[in-house]
Amino acid sequence: MAQYRNGKSNGMTYKEIPPPRSLADIVKTFWIVACENATETDQIYRLLPHSCPRLVFHYHNHFRKFPGDANQDRVPATVLKGHTCGYQEYAVSGDFGFVGAYLYPFTPVLIFGLAASEYMDQVLEIEAFAERPWWTLLQEEMMEATDNEERVRILASSLEQRLARRSVAIGPFEEMIKEIIDRKGSIPITELARLSNLSVKQLERKFIIQTGMMPKKFCRIVRFQSILSSQENWVPGQLTSLALDAGYYDQAHFVNDFRQLAGFSPSFYFNGYPKLVADILVQDRAVK
Repeated sequence: MAQYRNGKSNGMTYKEIPPPRSLADIVKTFWIVACENATETDQIYRLLPHSCPRLVFHYHNHFRKFPGDANQDRVPATVLKGHTCGYQEYAVSGDFGFVGAYLYPFTPVLIFGLAASEYMDQVLEIEAFAERPWWTLLQEEMMEATDNEERVRILASSLEQRLARRSVAIGPFEEMIKEIIDRKGSIPITELARLSNLSVKQLERKFIIQTGMMPKKFCRIVRFQSILSSQENWVPGQLTSLALDAGYYDQAHFVNDFRQLAGFSPSFYFNGYPKLVADILVQDRAVK
């Protein structure tokens, strides 16, 4: 999900690049984020809940957890940032740049052998989940690349190698998870059980293994993402219609859910501030 598929906000540019057909089953999209002419004072960015884990490579500057120690809480160069159920904040000073891939929530299970519980809501350094020869070569090639388009090609090629090595096959259950994302989380749990030919209890158990969370919570995060992306078509005073269109029972339920996930009210967001680049909230400290 991205507010700006190819756009710019507050000096930060964002670009999405579709995966090659060979990776379409495991990669939702590749992306590039860069910021130039930034101030040398700390800028705070809020990372909003997302249904897709991200494989991220920092080629220029590093974010750090906020609040936190500037040295101890520095994000490593290459990480797997798990899908999240709540917002998180990071700080950075000066210009920065990184490229990455939005993976489907089951992808790290398939290509790295990680259990979903190991990466959901976590930031894992690459050496913690991948073999040294693979990630060492990847990092060297990424740092030596001349531009971001080349970095995306390198990352895609590296993932293709892992995919071929593990003989990954996408089954009906993984296709169902992709269907939830395509349908913006608007799909009843009973229908998911029917599509997967499982009972609701069996569906829930398998869903936790594959995504680290219950299907209802996963659909909630996907629905939240779809609501964020509707900002550019927002008509003032239409919160109730937006809530009902997204599948909420009433506006009060919608406002409470949005506030829990984003950390501020939907009226604050939809009245024109702040803005999104991908799922990163470009903000000052005035968030309410």
